[in-house]
Amino acid sequence: MAMPPTLSEGERELLLRLARETILRGTVSSAHVRPNAGELPPALHNPRACFVTLHQHGALRGCIGTLTPREPLFQAVMENAYGAAFKDMRFAPVAADEASTLEIEISVLSEPHPLEANRPEEWLEKLRPGIDGAILRGGGRTATFLPQVWEKLPAPADFLAALSRKAGLDPDGWREPGARLMTYQVESFESKP
Repeated sequence: MAMPPTLSEGERELLLRLARETILRGTVSSAHVRPNAGELPPALHNPRACFVTLHQHGALRGCIGTLTPREPLFQAVMENAYGAAFKDMRFAPVAADEASTLEIEISVLSEPHPLEANRPEEWLEKLRPGIDGAILRGGGRTATFLPQVWEKLPAPADFLAALSRKAGLDPDGWREPGARLMTYQVESFESKP
């Protein structure tokens, strides 16, 4: 499920701490955590796409991310942590008494690449369960699944059908003319409460 590590253990721990501090601060104030950027390791200043996923007692509690790098990784992690905790429309905002019970997972994405195929059915053979995240574009819509979703949908046909539904398409939307599939991998790490 992971690409080769690009971050040290210390850098990972720092990102997880920034994510948790952002969520804790967000429960009491709209002011964001402001780390001293000059004291952060250079690797955290590189623009990277990432997702922050929150779980509580094993259940999804929020997930927000970006597919393209737009800002330094430390800022992307903080913004996505805030978004996952307070802006994921599927869930009520995280309350102060539950912030410390959250599991935080950060997924840093590789650059997405088109999954070339002569026909959509070839994607079923080329997708690597547990390794590839996928971005489906079709019918003017876009959706993504992180590689972690393979744990719940291990069959490629089921994975693509669910991804199509997430994009607001029919389950066979991935087979439609003009549908495009891109894949990426993630470096994933987490913090338990």
